[in-house]
Amino acid sequence: MAIAIAGTALALGAGALVVVRAPHPRARPDIAREFSSGARWGDSLERALARQPAREMPAGSVMAALYLERLRLGVGSPFRLIDYALRDPLVPEPMRRPLAEAILARTSVGATYATPAEALDLVARRPGDGSGLAHRQFMESVTEESDSPRAAELGLRLAYSVGTASGAVSHRASSVALGAIAQARDRALAMRDVAALLAESRRQRLDPVDLVPLWRAARRFSVERPLVDPPHVEEEAAAVRLLPQLARRLDSLEQQPVPAATVRSLGGEAGRVASELVARRAAPPQAPVTVTMGGYASYVAGAKVASEGGNARSQFVARARTEESLVAELARLRGVVGPSTEAALATLAASVAMRAYAQERAWLPGDDGPAALELQGRLGLASLSFDDRVPTAWRPYYTRMLSEVVTDLATVFPSLDLRGLNVRFGESPLADRALALHDPATRTVYFPLATSAGAMAHELAHDLDWQAARRRYGVRGGYRTDRSVRQYSDQLSVTVRRLASAARPRRESLASSVQADRPTEAFARGVDWFVAAALAHRGRSNGYLSAVQDASITGYASAAAPHGGAIEGDATLDALREIATVDASVVAWYDTTYGSGRRLGVGDAVRRTLVAPLSRMDISAGAPTGFGAVSATLRALRESPEAAEGWQCLLDAPSLRGRTAAVQDAMRIAAEARANGLVQRWGDYARTVPGAAWRFRALGGAPWNPATRDSVVREVRDAILWRAARPDDGRAGLDFAERAERRAAWAHCAAGE
Repeated sequence: MAIAIAGTALALGAGALVVVRAPHPRARPDIAREFSSGARWGDSLERALARQPAREMPAGSVMAALYLERLRLGVGSPFRLIDYALRDPLVPEPMRRPLAEAILARTSVGATYATPAEALDLVARRPGDGSGLAHRQFMESVTEESDSPRAAELGLRLAYSVGTASGAVSHRASSVALGAIAQARDRALAMRDVAALLAESRRQRLDPVDLVPLWRAARRFSVERPLVDPPHVEEEAAAVRLLPQLARRLDSLEQQPVPAATVRSLGGEAGRVASELVARRAAPPQAPVTVTMGGYASYVAGAKVASEGGNARSQFVARARTEESLVAELARLRGVVGPSTEAALATLAASVAMRAYAQERAWLPGDDGPAALELQGRLGLASLSFDDRVPTAWRPYYTRMLSEVVTDLATVFPSLDLRGLNVRFGESPLADRALALHDPATRTVYFPLATSAGAMAHELAHDLDWQAARRRYGVRGGYRTDRSVRQYSDQLSVTVRRLASAARPRRESLASSVQADRPTEAFARGVDWFVAAALAHRGRSNGYLSAVQDASITGYASAAAPHGGAIEGDATLDALREIATVDASVVAWYDTTYGSGRRLGVGDAVRRTLVAPLSRMDISAGAPTGFGAVSATLRALRESPEAAEGWQCLLDAPSLRGRTAAVQDAMRIAAEARANGLVQRWGDYARTVPGAAWRFRALGGAPWNPATRDSVVREVRDAILWRAARPDDGRAGLDFAERAERRAAWAHCAAGE
């Protein structure tokens, strides 16, 4: 369906914008009259550039087209883009308002946050089948049609997790889809935000473009609000109600034909011109881009391609330092090698990482910031310095960054005192082995320009730890958490051991695994999450302070969300009480939300179900123990349907109560999917093993009776559920009475009583 505007179609490329939805096209709202001229202007601009050789492309037109391409890919919220565009000296003054209107027009009809389809090709069971577009359309339709985009996001996350377990999608689908689902949710929220903005502008008889900076300052755009808080019970219930339908659609998605979509993207020649313009602007690097591209460098540049393509890929990785250069270099790369799965995946990851900057105030080279000496005096710092190689024009950006970081951190820690701290922007002694560094010997925090934003809460947590060591033990040059474990025996040492016993981060910011296991690192990781969660609870996010977005997208600075029923939340709070003064209202909220007594959410429940351990299986034997049920539960699994539901008995035990019906339903769906996936793989493998037991060969289908396979799936499902619901009797932090109660519940349920 083309969206006609006074005889002209809103275009994203050569030809009209064709909004394609599978399997059933949905009606689209018309472009509002307030945006129609801007929509026509954007359409005309892109058509003109498509016809011009690079040497004739006006610089202002190329920069405006770069904004529209950033909008299309979802690199930054639409309203943040408008905030920048209205002040950008590289966009001529007469173009700025039409560009802002074009951004609002395209956002209103969902022509934004278009995850590159080639990245989502990795989700398919059969790589290279071109089904990435179908997956994106599936995500967009679910989030757009849902009453609650957040419930839809959770439902999609669960669907791709169970789809990975069942084999409906590839083994990497849940991790790749995570970013695309986030973009689909943002797309739906941005569409609603534009509608609300337009309604307000009509009520007040104001230009909607003029309202954008005001709404951003007041944090009224839902797409820019952080969502670290766990979903509400109602949202979880809605997500689980969606889950069976989503799982079925996902299972058949790749079998449905997907019409080709006509989409204009920034051409290779325009990308080359944009790259040169962005390089001349010389903006400071943005950590979400540089850190992400550093992580994907070998994956993108190491792909097996011709030498020309290899050079272009290496240039893409090296030159993508800001959101502008990322998009410009992607267009340039596509002009050389065509669509690239590796580059598209890196771009998706960087775009999602940039969401942490959603509430960032616009800053462009030439803008002001606090004077270094003034800020040093105001914060009481011993020194605030820059490497000689830091351009003078960048320094106001970093002083503003530090000022905002300390201001937001002080709302969480009211008695925050950085007097005597040395702050240096530039290369750290560990070079690229750390995102940032706190040196306890000199009490200096090093903030590398390209990587420190997003890790500042982590490093300033180290300084709180350093100050606590000086107050408690009268020593300098170390951290209280480290010393409490290694040199002293006090209450904090018990707390720190509990904190350090929690799961290690999935991605380390330090090269040494020993460093990552240090008590002070465990404490700083906990504080990183705590600060991001506390700010988000108040509607605030600060991507300089923390890269955390939610419990699944935890950023690049090693923070990890506490899981339901785990000890991390309690231990972090206990350690903070010993080391810093925390706002009492924040403590009460955090204890309820992330303490060990919080309810088990459906996300935690599904994760627990998908990783519940099963015994090793001997495919040459037909013994039922091969399906992984522990011996104490075999009778319960086989005697009757009622006994087979013994896992529910565990959930009803006194120490495990509080689970909702949605949690049980989600666990059952996840276990069913995992069981089907396991049984399918067993059957496929058994066909290749001549000596496999008949019970395993029967799993492969005809000529065997399907009832045999169904029976095995049920047994495996119930074994998974039994193990997933089983309490961990040896978990640290439980007292004797609670462990005894859980053992009694286990014995009672195992007996099928």
